[in-house]
Amino acid sequence: MHYKVIFWDNDGTLVNTEVPFFHATQKVLASVGIDLTEEWSTNECLKKGRSAFELASMAGIEAEKIGELRSQRDALYFNELKKHVEIMDGVIPTLKAIHGEIPMGIVTTSPRIHFNQIMKATGLSKYFDFTICGDEVAAIKPHPEPYLKAWKMSGFKKEECLVIEDTERGVTSAKAAGLTCFACPNKFSQDNDFSEADLVLNSIEELLDHL
Repeated sequence: MHYKVIFWDNDGTLVNTEVPFFHATQKVLASVGIDLTEEWSTNECLKKGRSAFELASMAGIEAEKIGELRSQRDALYFNELKKHVEIMDGVIPTLKAIHGEIPMGIVTTSPRIHFNQIMKATGLSKYFDFTICGDEVAAIKPHPEPYLKAWKMSGFKKEECLVIEDTERGVTSAKAAGLTCFACPNKFSQDNDFSEADLVLNSIEELLDHL
């Protein structure tokens, strides 16, 4: 196989968590009269990596209150993760086919507490050799730091690394780190700009044809 290590995004790539995360954020912002739309979330959060709580700041809400809203959102989201986490279509057979052939890691913006619950609910951790979470780096995607850290941890050359992402900001992060990146858009991110991606997959199973 050409690639010697694969770095996977988590939310929206391996698991369908972006929808419950959006709904939890939308609910807490609505409590202070702010309407978070799917359009804003897609264009500003998924594409650019902005926080939806910037809307609260722009509305003049004080930082302390925004911190409370964020905590409320995190609690709502965590409760949803404890109920159920949906694995994206095609992920299990694809991981099974690669496991043992190529080492794999997960590079996610999610904090460790949320990520660990996702792995507990899905059992996906058995396929991966290492993970990097959003609270373990100084700058999150679209900044290149998460993927630069993954590359250094892997010990491989950059041209031997492959990134799998589902969002524009994720692709931007990977390419800024100098890595090959395949995009696999989902329903929530399908309108993102993937022109920077080295390849756009129609389904995650297509990955097996390019290894």
